[in-house]
Amino acid sequence: MNIDELVTPDFLARLDHACSHRWGLVIELLIKTLVEVKVSGKNELEANDFAVQFAAQTGTLMRSSPFTAPDFLTAFDSQRLFEINS
Repeated sequence: MNIDELVTPDFLARLDHACSHRWGLVIELLIKTLVEVKVSGKNELEANDFAVQFAAQTGTLMRSSPFTAPDFLTAFDSQRLFEINS
């Protein structure tokens, strides 16, 4: 699985914020996203894959997530995201 284009400081900050700064949630989202990407036959992991899985997991809109919003730090309260994820 190619992740070279994905692993950037910006993406990692988005992943951390989306998972409310909780490594257990990061690991869960990572595993679910990897499984879905692998099942779909893709060989490259993209931020959009995380947006899709985050939306499925939280019931939020894919186009409005910490992975897609330009101002994700102000647009999403990390504590509220934790409540949604729990």
